[in-house]
Amino acid sequence: SNKPSFSRDSGSAPLECIDEDSDIEAVASQAGSHISGQISSLGDAVADLDDFDDTSLGSMTKGQAKATHLGISVEALSDELRESQNMCQRLKDHEAATEAEHTSKVARLRALLVDSRAEADCRLEELALAQQASSDLEAANLGEIAGLSREVNDLHKERRRNDADSTMVNEMQEHILVYATQLEDARRQLAFALESNRLLNIRLDDTKREMASMQMRHQTLVEGLHSRLAMAGALEAGQDEVVSTNPVVRLLAMEEERNILKNELECLRVQFQAQYDHEQMQYTMAKVELKEEGAIAEKDRSLMRTIEEKLLQKQRDLDRAKQEVASVKKAQKATGAGPAW
Repeated sequence: SNKPSFSRDSGSAPLECIDEDSDIEAVASQAGSHISGQISSLGDAVADLDDFDDTSLGSMTKGQAKATHLGISVEALSDELRESQNMCQRLKDHEAATEAEHTSKVARLRALLVDSRAEADCRLEELALAQQASSDLEAANLGEIAGLSREVNDLHKERRRNDADSTMVNEMQEHILVYATQLEDARRQLAFALESNRLLNIRLDDTKREMASMQMRHQTLVEGLHSRLAMAGALEAGQDEVVSTNPVVRLLAMEEERNILKNELECLRVQFQAQYDHEQMQYTMAKVELKEEGAIAEKDRSLMRTIEEKLLQKQRDLDRAKQEVASVKKAQKATGAGPAW
């Protein structure tokens, strides 16, 4: 392809086009032959006195003009080559800055994930404490229920001889109210632990979505840098074909540099993928642990419902016992018999 040559003097006339496919060395050699007079214009014959006539002087002037045009074109192409090299260096600097920013984002996300995992551990410890408190409360409730059962049986046996049964019933009611309050506190603690687990699941899901979005942005950015680097390499290769006297060496050097950049980018991609796989595995393990904790919490809720049903049954038995005591008192009043002290 033909490219117009450039001139430093803006007021001079534009130079002629130079054919890039022409043999530059042959043109320079021919111009030198006209100037020096060592080689005649007819070929390889020795120059004679006719080479120094007016025709020879005209040929020398044209050769000098062509040599000047060629030098200016070479200088302009050298400037373009330097500009292309500067652009390639800027692309490399931009890619390094982008990779540094990506590394910083990954570090921040890892810190966020570590904080989330630490918070999850704290929530799990709180849930374990709540479960332990629930177990202790269950054991205490079972013991108290057994004691209440024995007290109710004793009340049935002694209701005809002791009018203090009403006082005992009132005390039992107070105990039941206390147990109900304790049960309500345990419920609130369990609900708080379950809500904490739910919030932790939401945070883990948000972290996973952010990591997926960041991976997509990184892939898009890397593809854009690949495209720009390929365009810069193609432009540099096209300019090197004009300026370099050994294009094969230049092409091999560019290919080696491209392979080095490609290997560095592949190493960064492998490192990022390994970090992502590790975080994904940690997230999966945390999810499994949370699922197990949820199953334990469901078991605790079922146990709480069973305890509540037992307490309701004991309350009904106690109400029946109170009705029987009231019936006995009415019968004693009707017969005129006093209570046994």
